[in-house]
Amino acid sequence: MADEGSFSASELDALRQVRHALADAWVEVRVSGRGNYQAEMRDLVERLLAEGGYAIDDYSGDTWSLEEIRNGHADGQTFPA
Repeated sequence: MADEGSFSASELDALRQVRHALADAWVEVRVSGRGNYQAEMRDLVERLLAEGGYAIDDYSGDTWSLEEIRNGHADGQTFPA
């Protein structure tokens, strides 16, 4: 990852823990909190992660695989799309 500037140190650490390396590419999506775009965001994330990878949500800073996004974390936490 050439430009790590848009990620916090804790986000980078979380990615390194699940991948042991940083991806060559990433997508950052910013959505206004004024509308309800959960269905659209979930669809976008599912399409982006269909071939693998991880998402980071800005609420918890957790990393999420596509399976975890669909089913939740083991502790019951769900992906806040």
